[in-house]
Amino acid sequence: MDNLISNAKYLRDLTGDWREPLENMIAGDDDFTVGDWRYIRDDLLVDTLVSELDGDHYHLGGFSANFIADVTDLPEAMIECCQQAGQYAVVGEAIVDGGWLHKLAERAIAIDGAGHFFNSHDGNEYNVANYSIFHI
Repeated sequence: MDNLISNAKYLRDLTGDWREPLENMIAGDDDFTVGDWRYIRDDLLVDTLVSELDGDHYHLGGFSANFIADVTDLPEAMIECCQQAGQYAVVGEAIVDGGWLHKLAERAIAIDGAGHFFNSHDGNEYNVANYSIFHI
């Protein structure tokens, strides 16, 4: 009970709302939004990023050429050439077609944190229970 109360206070202080987020967490919702806040279960962060990047090859191809080359078998010079020509979607499609998207998402979250991808407000990530919380 003490943990539930401390989580409610934390959510209230952080987001201004505690009831709806806790109800969604207790219900086991994986990914939900309450007001300007997005909640994603911690064990689904990588899969959620994979899903979002898979639908946006242009942004997927915008990671640094060095980073993409490190997580794929694609030559860095080829990635740079495509990016300089504005062909980010081509790079993104190559990542998906090569089967590297999950590895890229894992590595990106490990390096930059999930807040970099899911928090459009300030890039921060907050945690309560087994959820990550992002201001959107």
